[in-house]
Amino acid sequence: MIFYLEEEPMLLNDLLRLLAMKIDLTKCVQVMKRTGHIALITSFLKSVQSQNISAVNEALNEIYLENEDYESLRQSIKEYDSFESLKLASDLERHDLLECRRIAALLYRKNKRF
Repeated sequence: MIFYLEEEPMLLNDLLRLLAMKIDLTKCVQVMKRTGHIALITSFLKSVQSQNISAVNEALNEIYLENEDYESLRQSIKEYDSFESLKLASDLERHDLLECRRIAALLYRKNKRF
């Protein structure tokens, strides 16, 4: 992954899609976060999110939050439940966008924390 990131970063998603069943997705997310280029593999993360792995879900939720894409964030939260919901809710409750604060309320309600 590091080699592709340095040499051909635009082909990294294709490589990861080919190896999706053979690689550890949690480790892949950790490596990409460490390099600071996690947003580069967003399309790959979306394609493997159906496996409901917490590292993938949390990485995508962070990307959605950074991009202020509250619709995709809400959809991700509703469909996939493997992530730190209280941590995400605490991040969202002080956000400038009203929709993000509504998502925080939804997460608190889902966890019965009023």
